[in-house]
Parts: sequence; structure tokens; C-alpha cells
Amino acid sequence: MNHYNAATAALAMILAPIASAEIIHVPADHPTIQGAIDAAVDGDEIVVAPGVYFGGTFAAIYIPEKSIVLRSTDPESAQVVAATSIQAQLYLFGGDQTTLVDGFSFKKRPTGGGSLRKSLVLFESAATVRNCVWSGMHIDIIPPPDGVLTIHGGSAVVERCRISNNEIYNATIIACRRGAAPTLVDNIVSGNAGWPIGFGIRSEEGCNPTLIGTLMCGNTLAFNPVVGPWTDGGGNTLDGACPCPADIDYDGVVGFGDLLGVLARWGPCLGWGCEADIDDNGDIGFGDLLAVLSTWGPCE
Repeated sequence: MNHYNAATAALAMILAPIASAEIIHVPADHPTIQGAIDAAVDGDEIVVAPGVYFGGTFAAIYIPEKSIVLRSTDPESAQVVAATSIQAQLYLFGGDQTTLVDGFSFKKRPTGGGSLRKSLVLFESAATVRNCVWSGMHIDIIPPPDGVLTIHGGSAVVERCRISNNEIYNATIIACRRGAAPTLVDNIVSGNAGWPIGFGIRSEEGCNPTLIGTLMCGNTLAFNPVVGPWTDGGGNTLDGACPCPADIDYDGVVGFGDLLGVLARWGPCLGWGCEADIDDNGDIGFGDLLAVLSTWGPCE
């Protein structure tokens, strides 16, 4: 009997983390993403409904060394990702291979035309970031070690993400530092502009990112595409014209979403949201409308 009880107790201890895992809904269970993260324990999943979400006291969202999943309701849907917007800096401190951020759009333009110093920071993390979009940001850093996506140490994975139509001043689109060894898979970096010092991917301080299936196109940067050590995992296109510029909602198809995107941004292009300026003439108008109609259908 004693042996039976001991075995039962041991099994209960093993299964306890699995049994205690919960799904936390935002905003149904917690009104903010940070509140849900603070309440979560290892193994929990946070599901965020479409909407616009902001940071806490320091205008940021922090995930401190927790093995959790933070995802939108449907990370595979471009429409859901576009409608689930985090307008704050997101920091991941630590986190193992089970930590996941999946299906968010980062589109922060500070009030009053100010600048951000970075958007997503992975610090000594092995987490995966997937199906995310960064667009319409203004990043301003002096000196310029950090960027839209900053990786400090660790072995994070960033896959199927898009970083497009951002403005960076003395900054980097993807900054890799402090001995990091991230893997970047099937990401698109397009239509970004940087001055007077603007990097595409900057690898330094012992960092060595592995790039697989990376597309970098249509960027206007002082240093482009990659500066510093990196490993070519194959399938990369790191410079040139973008293959499907009329797909402004990034769903792989030129269709009604892109048509509506052009109409919604009609008029002078002011720096943010200029992915709809398909003909790159500084004005969103009939030329861009015709570009959508003439390339209607799946991107090839």
C-alpha cells in the first residue's frame, strides 16, 4: 500500500503542471495583455481577441521568464493578425522553446510624432515569435545598436513574420547582439527606409543568426542587407524588387483587402501606411488602384 501511495503521489506531481495549464482569454478574463501574463503560470495559454492593446506603466508589455503561449485567436489569418494590434514595446526575458508569441501586429506610432527606441526585445530567450507584422513605426536610437526587432543573446526563432514600411533613424531593422544565435525563417523585410545610418540586419558582439528563406526587398537603407556574421541556411533573397507589391495586407493574395487599403489611405503619403503607395510616387491614388486591379489574384 505504501509503495502504491508513493507511486500515486509521484505521478500526481508529474501530471500537476499539465493538469493546471489554463487558457486565459483577453479581454474576457483579463482586460489587458499584461494582466493576463502576470496571472499566467508555466504551461498556460493566453488567447487575445482582435483589438488594440497598450502597455502598462512604462508603455511596455513584459513576459518575465515564463513558459507560456501568447497568441491571437487565429494566428494563421492575416485579417485576424492585422486586427490584433499591440501598440507597445514587448519584452521577453528568458523563456524556453515552449514560449511562443504568435499572430500579432505591431503598429505603434507615438502620439505627437515621437519615436520608439525598439519594438520587440528578446533577451537571453529561446522563445519562438511567429506570424507577426511590424509596420508604420518610427524607430530613433542614438547610438544605433538596437532596432525594430532586437535580439540580445539566446537562441530565439522568428518565423513567418513581416517587417515592412517602417522609418528608422540611426537604427536597425533586426539587431542581433551579445552572442545570440537566433534562427530567422521565412520572414519578409520590405519597404523600410533608414537614414543617415540605417541597417537591415546588423550582427555584432559574437552574434551569428541563421537565415532561411528570408526575403529582403524594396528597402532604402545606408547598410543593406546584412552587416556582420551570419549563416546562410538557404532560400534567401537579400536585395532587389519585391515580388508582389500590391499585396498590401500581406495575405498572399491581391484582392479586396488591398483594394480597400488603397481607398482608405487615398491622398498624399505621409510616411506611415505608405505600403499603399504601390507606384512609389508619394501619392496614393489611381495608379495604385490600377496596380491592384491589374495584379488581382494569388501572388506568384
